[in-house]
Amino acid sequence: MIREIRIEQTPTSKMRMQYDPSTDSFHTTEYKSLLFERGYTGYYGWITETGTPPEKHLDVLLLSDNEIDIGQKLQSRIIGCFQRSDGDHKFIGVQLDSQFSCYSELSLETKTMLNDIYPIKKENEIWLTEREAIILYQTLQNNDRISKGM
Repeated sequence: MIREIRIEQTPTSKMRMQYDPSTDSFHTTEYKSLLFERGYTGYYGWITETGTPPEKHLDVLLLSDNEIDIGQKLQSRIIGCFQRSDGDHKFIGVQLDSQFSCYSELSLETKTMLNDIYPIKKENEIWLTEREAIILYQTLQNNDRISKGM
């Protein structure tokens, strides 16, 4: 599944960024970036077709060694998801030229880095494979359409 994403945090963002939809710009906040603090070396953003922060949207953790700017939009292949008990799921994406097509193919080092973001797992919080992530994504999108009366 390929989706357009927008980057909100880079691996070097020590402070949390905040998107302002009224100006289509990003601002540094006073809060430390949890991702930076926990050693995450990828990018963070959202899947653009699902909404825009601060409104409802779906987040993505992009695994990439390429340099990508805050605010940049790009195509990403969704290869998995961290299913959270609070519903704030984190989809895992890679760039289209990546060798990976599923979470299960990632190296132990990469999986450890991802696990370190959420070291304490609550009940029903699990890492999903690409196929499971697509099912979750489709379910969330269908539920969103239903709640909007579409």
